[in-house]
Amino acid sequence: MNDTYVTIAGNAVEDPVRRLTSTGDPFVHFRLASTPRRRTAAGDYVDGDTSFVDVHAFRGLARNAAASIAKGQPLVVHGRLRVREWSSGESRGTNVEIEAAHIGHDLRWGSAVFTKASTEAAASSRPVDAVSAGGPDSPPEPSFAPAPEAAQEAYAHAG
Repeated sequence: MNDTYVTIAGNAVEDPVRRLTSTGDPFVHFRLASTPRRRTAAGDYVDGDTSFVDVHAFRGLARNAAASIAKGQPLVVHGRLRVREWSSGESRGTNVEIEAAHIGHDLRWGSAVFTKASTEAAASSRPVDAVSAGGPDSPPEPSFAPAPEAAQEAYAHAG
């Protein structure tokens, strides 16, 4: 099967929502908004249509994203593209998702300080709140809640 990978830059629309899969693996979900900016023939800049993308990350990336990302921050996300059609009664639509392989802050808009994740937390299969953060300068480990049953089924195949 051929997977399509994309890289998108935009702003986090919300803080990451932290959950656990049915097997106890952490995952996060957040929405990313990306608005292209184009230069007109007159030299003015205009905003294009904003695209909203659902971003999902699992395991160690989920832990680090939950500890690092906040609403409004500029991000660069790279991952597997999924486009899903949905219907509910008479409503129909399309949902664009990225299963993230990489997430980082967009340094065009600010600076960041990198803190290496503790190897214990990265290697552990225990729930994240049972793992120590690893040092006085490390950010606190985020806590994750079990996902609603429908979300657990949807993400059981992921990662």
